Amino acid sequence: DAYRYLLSKNMVPLIERISANFGFSPKYIGTFLGHTFKHVEGKKKTHKNFSYEKIYGLFGFISKKKLLPPIAKVMLPVIYDHPDMEFGSVLTSIGYKKHSMNELIAPVDFLLGKFRQIRHNETEKAAVDWMMGQIHNQALGNIELPLLKEQIEEKIKKENNKL
Repeated sequence: DAYRYLLSKNMVPLIERISANFGFSPKYIGTFLGHTFKHVEGKKKTHKNFSYEKIYGLFGFISKKKLLPPIAKVMLPVIYDHPDMEFGSVLTSIGYKKHSMNELIAPVDFLLGKFRQIRHNETEKAAVDWMMGQIHNQALGNIELPLLKEQIEEKIKKENNKL
């Protein structure tokens, strides 16, 4: 659904280069450019030093640092506003920190207790969704969100079986 935008901006070569050099799916890159980048471009004034090469560099950085691609969505607006900023500094400015799965699910017991105090819905799905909302920013770039959700669901089931 984004092909007109991608073709009008001649982004196909960029998609092919990112895919070939860094191993990202062309579909993912096309969707990222056709939706995320288009949105940012439509909302912000273009900095004179910004070029599509910054997007290429962004995915190169993500690949080199072994980060997960969804972090690009959070990094892009900062890069668009400050194209001369180092990618490592962009990570610092968005509050990114490297976390393992164990570090991310460690607060689940505390969060479950908090959820039980403030809940408006008593379903397990509501608890999982609320906790994902609390943890997902820390997970971006570190862990696939479906895997995190699976771990949270397992932990909640174990906790509910104790009751």
